[in-house]
Amino acid sequence: MGKSDLFLHEEEIIISAKGSPERILSICELNATQRQTVEAKLMDMSQQGLRVIAVGVMKPASQEDIPAELTACSLTLCGLIGLADLPRESVWEDIKQCTKAGVRLVMITGDNGITASSIAKQIGMPNSDKIITGDEINNMTDADLQERVKEVNIFSRVIPEHKMRIVKAFKADGEIVAMTGDGVNDAPALKYADIGIAMGKRGSEVSREAADLILMDDNFSTIVHTIRDGRRIYDNIRKAVGYVFTIHIPIAFAPTCSIV
Repeated sequence: MGKSDLFLHEEEIIISAKGSPERILSICELNATQRQTVEAKLMDMSQQGLRVIAVGVMKPASQEDIPAELTACSLTLCGLIGLADLPRESVWEDIKQCTKAGVRLVMITGDNGITASSIAKQIGMPNSDKIITGDEINNMTDADLQERVKEVNIFSRVIPEHKMRIVKAFKADGEIVAMTGDGVNDAPALKYADIGIAMGKRGSEVSREAADLILMDDNFSTIVHTIRDGRRIYDNIRKAVGYVFTIHIPIAFAPTCSIV
């Protein structure tokens, strides 16, 4: 829903709340014109790849008027805040290499779908226009989700339960799943994935304990280089085994001849 705080400032009670615009706007006092203006601005900011947070306030007349739940509040919208989290310059080339190597990349985020899609386009992710939201996942059976993940690479407004279901759906389709994450809420999905990769710098202790690998530099490029090195090592081992079977095994079983 969002985060709320209760203040007493100069004998005035103030309730402030911030969170996803979809949730905050649902409990704000807005007429039709105001709502249309805010939604247009929200769309514009999201299309720029900004993570948008809505902020609202309420000033109850007395303590008895303080709602028990945030959903019971009637807020006055203060505005929208757009946060830019610019991708690393190397991400575009990394994604290009992964796509060429047959590694499918999936974005799972708490941001709204428009923001996620815009960022995906900026970094060159395939199928950046196909999105599944957390609300849609709630209405899907496991079989439905298993079918949809075959063609969708962006999952928005997800919660920890959704992450687990997404990982399970990919594994049910026969995919080998590597999951990256840094928060406590990522731990279940990291544990269930074939390979859990936690962030070493900003990752929580719980996520690091649940993961199979810890990325010490928190750099996606390191994962790409590791995949490339792993494939090269595997290819060398396969060639070595093939050489043994084609050269040494026939020699070992060749009949011995005696010259009289």
